[in-house]
Amino acid sequence: MIEFIKDIIAWIFSLIRRAAEFLFAYFLQLGFFNKLLVLTIIPAFFAVIKPTARYYNFETWFYINNPLAENLIGIVFLIAVSFFIPPVFALILRVVPSTAYFIWVIYLQASHSVSKAPYELVFWHYLNMLVPLLFVVFSLLSYLKSERGR
Repeated sequence: MIEFIKDIIAWIFSLIRRAAEFLFAYFLQLGFFNKLLVLTIIPAFFAVIKPTARYYNFETWFYINNPLAENLIGIVFLIAVSFFIPPVFALILRVVPSTAYFIWVIYLQASHSVSKAPYELVFWHYLNMLVPLLFVVFSLLSYLKSERGR
């Protein structure tokens, strides 16, 4: 029984290693702007998990999470999927949701609707504005450089 469990664990790690090698090789084959697009997923991760605002109450700071975080997760998923479709559709799939997300973040800030409590914005809120702009810029540059979505 122990050998069977060891074999299953070894098979799982082997599968993970092969998948990581495939993804790394695929990443190396991408064009420059598409590599930048993939690397922009790292700050997108921090934009999702970090708070966007804070407020002071009872002698301590309380932090407000990003109310649009699930949308940014969806945009990252669409960016990942877009590498496997034709370039024109990839451009649309990357630019339209990223632009909509950027407009929503601006609206949240302009309408003061992040929270009902009086709050102040923190650095991570501005990262929520930067990430979709980077997605749009790198998508447009990738398409204009005719890297064919790869």
